[in-house]
Amino acid sequence: MWRMVYVCQQWIDSSVAMCRIDRMYIYSHIFILNNLFLFLPFLLLFILF
Repeated sequence: MWRMVYVCQQWIDSSVAMCRIDRMYIYSHIFILNNLFLFLPFLLLFILF
C-alpha cells in the first residue's frame, strides 16, 4: 500500500519536472525566435548595404 503511494508520488514528481522542463524549453525557443525577429531587419540591412 505505502509503496504504491510512494511510486505514484515519484511518478507525479517526475511528470511535473518534465512539464517544467518542457515549459522552460518552449519559453527559451520563443525567446530565441523573438530575438531572431528583432535581428532580422539588421541582418537584411547588413546584407543589402
